[in-house]
Amino acid sequence: MFSPIQRKKLSYRIWFKLIKTAFGSQNNAFRLLEIGCGRGFFLSHLENIFPKSELYGIDIDSERIAYAKTYLNRAHLYVQDGQFLPYDNESMDVVCAFQVIEHFPEPCRFFNEAYRVLKIGGIIFLSTPNPFGLAAKLLGPRWQGHHSQHISVHPPLIWKQMLIDHQFTILMQGTTGLSGFKVFNSLPLGLLNWIPLYLSGCFRWQYGESFVVAARKNQ
Repeated sequence: MFSPIQRKKLSYRIWFKLIKTAFGSQNNAFRLLEIGCGRGFFLSHLENIFPKSELYGIDIDSERIAYAKTYLNRAHLYVQDGQFLPYDNESMDVVCAFQVIEHFPEPCRFFNEAYRVLKIGGIIFLSTPNPFGLAAKLLGPRWQGHHSQHISVHPPLIWKQMLIDHQFTILMQGTTGLSGFKVFNSLPLGLLNWIPLYLSGCFRWQYGESFVVAARKNQ
């Protein structure tokens, strides 16, 4: 039950639901950019679920982009820094950055770029490690959020204020619950985390592992 691939898809379920809500139907066309797309797992699900979508992915790792190109059918993939987006103003309906913004030395530059390329009313999806989470507090230096490449790890309140300061309105916020503990990533205790995530998409609990948020670009 719940293979690693299924758990990955489970973590994406909330974003699929928000896209369907925003665009009315899975058959509606929209343009989506994923920043830090890695090997393209999220984009691969989008290709299947939203056949009329126009998908773009960028990542600084050329090997990951090369791998994604071997099996993605429609997504346009490029090696690119997520703080400088090579797209026109108001050209995207959705911008996503999952476990990425903590890598940026100047997150505000990213938010400026995301705002610029999003259409009015466009949506941004973010997830990032939560230093106020239970795992961060209990595991200390063993917490997976402690990483040499994580140079902008902030509590949810800071990220929410950055979004507001950059003219975004918060639509949804929450956390990934107990996913920071290994025991809750396998059976049987994993069910305590996976089932709520399946039903609601995130936990309305500020001490969860990763902070997840969706926001809309203001008029």
